[in-house]
Amino acid sequence: MGAAGLAPNLQFVELAKQSSTTTEDDPPPHIVVQDRASAPGFSEGSPIHSFDIFIEISSLEDDPFRDPDQGGNEPRQDTDFQQTSDKCVGNRLRQARLVLRQFDTLTRVFMFTILILDHKARLIRWDRSGAIVTGLFDWTVEGSALIDFLCRFDGLTREQRGFDTITLPSPEDITFAQGAFKRENITINLSSKSMIEVMVEDEASGSKISCVCVYANPRGNRIAGRATAGFMAVKLDDGAVVWVKDSWRVERDPIQKEADTYRRLMDAGVSHIA
Repeated sequence: MGAAGLAPNLQFVELAKQSSTTTEDDPPPHIVVQDRASAPGFSEGSPIHSFDIFIEISSLEDDPFRDPDQGGNEPRQDTDFQQTSDKCVGNRLRQARLVLRQFDTLTRVFMFTILILDHKARLIRWDRSGAIVTGLFDWTVEGSALIDFLCRFDGLTREQRGFDTITLPSPEDITFAQGAFKRENITINLSSKSMIEVMVEDEASGSKISCVCVYANPRGNRIAGRATAGFMAVKLDDGAVVWVKDSWRVERDPIQKEADTYRRLMDAGVSHIA
């Protein structure tokens, strides 16, 4: 890709031989894609969050997903697009765990992955609500969707690629946060490398509060769901130790906003609100 001038900003690195496993200790992705400028010198020993996309390679018979009947006899809404054989399920779980390692290592809103299945391929977009999967397409033909995707991805910003916008706290803010944690007798990793600074905005009042957070608190073995993953944090305005969630319930009718529920509980004087 880069040599052909199609995606000059992207670097492709092979990390693992073709394999499929359902064990917890998965090997690294088969191929990772990184931005040459933001993460130069990637190697197998580099942090798992140093790349932008990963590419998994498998056989077409182990495709974790199934497209609807192309003849139109099967309604799309009635299609169970998840294959159920052991190899297909194992392939799907492996990809989900690799994405989860990304989400648990770095603040990401979403990420893309590529699944190569012999001469076919799928593009997948993952976030805390689940995954969106394309239909199968032939990636070997000229002008394929894969080439088009990578060329477009090459021109995206870090935020458009799914990375959360975070800032590194100043040395003064790190010292301030470390002092606040110690005053509360909280024993956690207080190294500066584990700290990030985020801005929390209250949409009701419009106020904005800067917090220094200690990342990360792994959320277990799931990507989607309402588990309270997040950070122990210190508010820089008053030094209070708080909990900052990294994801919230999906906003859709008729579900009430999660933040609105918390506000009602606080206004009613309910204590010990998470």
